[in-house]
Amino acid sequence: MAVFGSTYTVSSSFGYTGHSASSGAGLRDGVETGATSVWGSANTASNWIKADLGALVTVDAVQLRCIPVSFDGWGIIYINDAIIQTSTDDSTWTDRTTITGVVEGSQSNFNLNVQARYVRVFRTSGNWLALGDFKIDYTEISSPRDRMFMLF
Repeated sequence: MAVFGSTYTVSSSFGYTGHSASSGAGLRDGVETGATSVWGSANTASNWIKADLGALVTVDAVQLRCIPVSFDGWGIIYINDAIIQTSTDDSTWTDRTTITGVVEGSQSNFNLNVQARYVRVFRTSGNWLALGDFKIDYTEISSPRDRMFMLF
């Protein structure tokens, strides 16, 4: 669920637009909550999902969960080897870490501790990118208090 005025955009979505299921699989391309609410890109190169946190913040960590392979054949191969990137201006991106070691059924945490307004998960290898959860822990700079941005 998007909170605190944060928004997201994606490079593409799997086979449809809106919040309708594709072939009854329940795959979502929006900001949703629940076990069957996920996002997957189209079958194209250079896919990404990006969060706009609304202001420059300290991004403490990014938490990701893959889509279970039992969910319409997705799985860890659609997230491992992607890159977490940050930006202050939505133009110049800095690679922060390569996503490896994601295990189906568990959440993977990536500590960043960097200042940014935008965070994206970007994949140049393979043809799809898919996430079951995309959460960002951050601290406001102007009036420090811990926040969490959850995409789904």
